[in-house]
Amino acid sequence: MSEQSLFTSDQAKINACITFLQSRGYKIIKYYDSAFPGGHNAKSVWEFFRNRVIDHHPAVASNTKFTPAQERGMVSKFIKARMDSGLSKEQAYVEIYRLINTVFEREPYLNLSSPIVDFSFFIADGTKFMINKILEMVHINYLDDRADRASKDLGERVAKETQNLEATSTKLDTILKNFRGES
Repeated sequence: MSEQSLFTSDQAKINACITFLQSRGYKIIKYYDSAFPGGHNAKSVWEFFRNRVIDHHPAVASNTKFTPAQERGMVSKFIKARMDSGLSKEQAYVEIYRLINTVFEREPYLNLSSPIVDFSFFIADGTKFMINKILEMVHINYLDDRADRASKDLGERVAKETQNLEATSTKLDTILKNFRGES
């Protein structure tokens, strides 16, 4: 293995693996495990959305009445609307990825007449109120996650400090006993 290949990015290694598998006839379906896969363009958001549709509605995933280009246009419009609301580009993308995840996680509770199979759900006039309520849930979930992480971090720090204090206390006891001449 050459030195250069040791220092290639993880994404380059992943792309090389994907290319190899595709050359062997495997079909690769991109799946993002995190809420924010990192793509800052409409195509990445659209692919993320399509993967969620395929995961949640494989039987009807192809029932969209829009072409990929039309859907990417809707995604671009939605991204622009989120940025026009005062979010930075990165904030808008993070929020949209989280929104997509939340919509599909909560879809059974939305009482929709048909499954979400195209991006028009996010920009339709009739769903704006629902999208705003879901965005509130996204923000609340995000704040809850941050609070949970902070609480966990604080708990770990307290436990570590308690151990340090117990160790220090034991050392002080030993020093005092030795100072007093106790054994």
